[in-house]
Amino acid sequence: LAHGLADPGTSPDNSRVLAAANPAVTQLWLMPKAGHANLWATNKPEFEARLLTFLSDPQKNRRPEGAGRPSETV
Repeated sequence: LAHGLADPGTSPDNSRVLAAANPAVTQLWLMPKAGHANLWATNKPEFEARLLTFLSDPQKNRRPEGAGRPSETV
């Protein structure tokens, strides 16, 4: 999950709840200064690097079963 911390309409807590619902396979990326639909425009290099890493091997990016809380990066 990716969520802009400057989103005026959707609280980052919504993404936190979704991530916590299935922490074994969830990563949450909270991006400062990004709004609702402009993560790419806010930080193109980081957005593209994260997306390409995920798409290259989604299985590698899954958290092990029973790993607890989802990872959260800002």
